[in-house]
Amino acid sequence: MKRVRLMPNPVKRDNGTYYLFVTVPADIASEAKGSLVTIPIGDRTTTTKVGTHAKASLRTKDHVEARRRFPAALAAVEAHWDSLRQGPVELNHKQSLAIAGEVRQLMIDVFDDNPREPEMWERVLKQDSLAQRGLVNELQVDVHNATQRLSTLEGRFGGMVDAALRRHSLSVTAASRAKVLELTARALSEAATVNMAKANYDYSDTGETTRYPAYERPKNRQPQKVTTLTDILDRRIEDRAQGKDAKAFGESAVRKMRLLIAEFDDFRDDIDVRTINPETVDGWRRAMQATALLSNNTIKQRLQNLATIIQYGMRQSYGSLFPKGNPAASGVIERPEAVTTPSAELTYQLDEARAVLRATRTQATFEETRWLPWLCAYSGARVGEVEQLTVGDVFQVEGHWFMRLTTMGRKTLKNKHGERRVPIHRDVIKEGFIDFAVRKREEGCVYLFDPKQGQRRVRVWVRDGVGVSRPELQPIHGWRHLFEDWAMRSGMSGGACLYVTGRTTGKSQEGYGKSEAMLPGLAREMEKLQSFLAEG
Repeated sequence: MKRVRLMPNPVKRDNGTYYLFVTVPADIASEAKGSLVTIPIGDRTTTTKVGTHAKASLRTKDHVEARRRFPAALAAVEAHWDSLRQGPVELNHKQSLAIAGEVRQLMIDVFDDNPREPEMWERVLKQDSLAQRGLVNELQVDVHNATQRLSTLEGRFGGMVDAALRRHSLSVTAASRAKVLELTARALSEAATVNMAKANYDYSDTGETTRYPAYERPKNRQPQKVTTLTDILDRRIEDRAQGKDAKAFGESAVRKMRLLIAEFDDFRDDIDVRTINPETVDGWRRAMQATALLSNNTIKQRLQNLATIIQYGMRQSYGSLFPKGNPAASGVIERPEAVTTPSAELTYQLDEARAVLRATRTQATFEETRWLPWLCAYSGARVGEVEQLTVGDVFQVEGHWFMRLTTMGRKTLKNKHGERRVPIHRDVIKEGFIDFAVRKREEGCVYLFDPKQGQRRVRVWVRDGVGVSRPELQPIHGWRHLFEDWAMRSGMSGGACLYVTGRTTGKSQEGYGKSEAMLPGLAREMEKLQSFLAEG
């Protein structure tokens, strides 16, 4: 189920006053910086310059009142973002006249109670008339220069036109602005005439205001749909699943990415991908490190996964999303450093490995804890690869038994080199693994093990059941390095060892894995591997 968009909330500052404080969306950061936005605050408005955020005082210390004022203020800011994304629009004549009418009415309303002296309005009308001719004073010669006239109108009426356009979050073309400027100049002369009449004790209604229509937004101004990280991931999952021989995401990978998205969006209290910027990503990094609940390596991987999801979105939008680059990229956000533990410390020591293998015979509670340690010890395979074995993945060629590690059937492997057929060592066969696999087939099972519980069960059992508690040891991955060292000690060829562990580079001289014809030779290499237990 999709999450609803989390609306920002008023922010209380140190002096107790509530503020609107909204991050600029990353896709319009450059366009927004330095722009002015007019924001309604209760029955008044304020104009603020945008930096990395749009911020404005809500002019209250009362939380209830701040919550009441906040939605209209936020709507004005988001309309400003939409205007910047859409770019300048062309206003028709009616819309231009409506904007001019609003400026006219404002000028009349401001002076309705106290219209000042008639002489002031005479001066205003004279200056308005000069500006409409392109003149600043009566000493200038009227040269009928269109550029000079527009410049003079801009100087006298431009500020009021800007304020009117900002109230509607409008960015207009140069031609539309010139039209509004012209109509506003005329409308303000009318307003000065009305105000002068009031100053002369005449408040009669002439009906002139009916000449100005109400403003209607351009019909092509549609709110931009919010795109979320979840939207991006869903599309990527769908794309990866397309095609006859598609390589779909595994359930575990999808689960991790969804959890990451939920935690990141919760941290920033938003789901709109356009509001992601480097400051937010770096703040998330610092927050994770501050809690000290995750290792720096885990945090580093999370940052990389976030960058990968954002990169998906950049490709899906054909570059329109984050045109200046990925805000979570390693070149933008510093990745945390961690003390490197030598691989020898992560690997099973021989006494630990032997203790675990012996314990599987008497202490194993689950089928996973009985067989996965043996399969990993004698293949260097990852537990996550072996736990996915189906009954059809155990097969025989020329008297030798093998297990097939593959992505077929929607299984997952770490990389393309993970596709391999691994000989099953004689010690594993003596333990009864083939009998176990045959029995599972006869029972009509699909999987030999629970593909979702294997790693967890082995990890917990090694620590709690067997009592191998050395903190540096990796109960799951530790078999992999041990096998490589054991294979070298036993005289297995380097090419065979690379292929069996899934580290092959695919070079032809490695000589393994291209067809079943090569499998007996691979099995003979596996026979060189010495037994881990003295009793075989």
